[in-house]
Amino acid sequence: MLQPGWGTLQHYYTVPYFVAVKFALWDSILAMPLPAKELIYPRAILHYARGMAFWASTK
Repeated sequence: MLQPGWGTLQHYYTVPYFVAVKFALWDSILAMPLPAKELIYPRAILHYARGMAFWASTK
């Protein structure tokens, strides 16, 4: 369970996802495990990154 007051630290979980999208590391993104269910923001950003990876594969 995420401790109260630590919610803003979830942003730091997302940095690797944004970097992988920036450098088009699609296979790496698809291999990344989903964060814990309590980490709502990082899960959402990983879903965004996975969507970008799937979209790039259709080009």
